[in-house]
Amino acid sequence: MARVIVCGGSTVYGLHDPEGGGFAGRVKSTMMLRAANGIRPCPEVYAFGIPGRTLPDIVAALPNYIETYARGKTIGVFAVGASDHRIGRGESDPKVPLPAFRAALGELGELCAKYTISPVFLGFPRIDDRFTQPFHPTGENFNDKRLREYTECVRTFAESSEPPGYFVDMREPFDEAGDFALTAFDHLHPNHLGHALIADRVITVIDDIL
Repeated sequence: MARVIVCGGSTVYGLHDPEGGGFAGRVKSTMMLRAANGIRPCPEVYAFGIPGRTLPDIVAALPNYIETYARGKTIGVFAVGASDHRIGRGESDPKVPLPAFRAALGELGELCAKYTISPVFLGFPRIDDRFTQPFHPTGENFNDKRLREYTECVRTFAESSEPPGYFVDMREPFDEAGDFALTAFDHLHPNHLGHALIADRVITVIDDIL
């Protein structure tokens, strides 16, 4: 049976979607319903979302996830960049500067090739940085222009990989909804409607791969 491993930070964790369990939880629920009704494809889904988790953190943990959970055809869904681009309270540099982020993407690509993982990368939607500089719950700085630089780095990496990876761009569909309608009250994370839209887009890609 095919499996999907989802890695990332608070968005993968499912923040602000307690009923749906975030986009990863919604993907899992959809696949479980498919399996119950004999509909294919219906891969098993495993989500590893830890708020604040950076790309280097994921690269370090991924071999263990793969060796423990990967069976048959395995898809890796990676939501990276949001935690990496943030600047901590009293700090001046991102948690993971862009050059280090690019290097970690390369390491992730090597792991995917080694373990024959089909990589899918999630592009984060726009954040309302009128309210995230600082982000009041933590005092950290989240900046949309800087986030976009990291997102474009991910897009470029996915498109230039051999074979090319999948890039799921969520900026445009979130913008089309207008006035941050799919963003939670914290002005940073998706709300339940945003998670549902991300799940739909990710499921479409999973179906295409399988």
